[in-house]
Amino acid sequence: MASSQTEEWKCDLCGETHTGWGNNPEPIKSGRCCDRCNSEYVIPVRICGVTDEQLEQIRAGLDSLKDGKKEHCIHCGFLTGWGRAMSDSYHEGDFPFEEIAQFSTWKEARSAGVEDKHLWSVIEGEDDGPSRCQVYGPPHHYVNLIHIVQTAETHDGKTYYEETWEAGE
Repeated sequence: MASSQTEEWKCDLCGETHTGWGNNPEPIKSGRCCDRCNSEYVIPVRICGVTDEQLEQIRAGLDSLKDGKKEHCIHCGFLTGWGRAMSDSYHEGDFPFEEIAQFSTWKEARSAGVEDKHLWSVIEGEDDGPSRCQVYGPPHHYVNLIHIVQTAETHDGKTYYEETWEAGE
C-alpha cells in the first residue's frame, strides 16, 4: 500500500488510476480498490455473501471491467448494456412469468424457503432518454436492486429479461 495519499495507484478491480488510501477488495481480489468499486462491488459481496461459484463469476467479470466495458455485469460477467446485449440469453419485452411472491432481499426469500432457481432479481436498468427499464435476472444481483421475485418456473442462472417503458406511464 502507498504511504502517501497523493501517490497514484491503479484499482485492482476497474484498473482506473486513483490517489488516496484505497480499500481492501477482499474477498473479490487481493490488492487495493477505489471507493466506487468498494461501494458497488466489494461491500455488497461482503454484506450479501456469495457462494464460491458466484465469487468465481465475479472474478471472471473483472477482465471486462478493466477493459473499460462497463456494460458487463461484474457479478456474472454477462454483457448487459441494458437492452443492447448481443446474447441469446437477453430478451427485451415483458417478463414472461407470473410473479408468485416479492421479497426485499435474497436472504429474505431464502429464509422463506424459496430455492434460488425460482428467484429473479429485479434491478433498475439504465436507458437513455425519457424511457425507463428494469431487468429481471439471476438472484445474485443487488446493485440497483428493486426487489426479488419468485416464479414457479426455474431459470438457468444466465437469462435476462428487460422491460422498458416511457417515463410517466
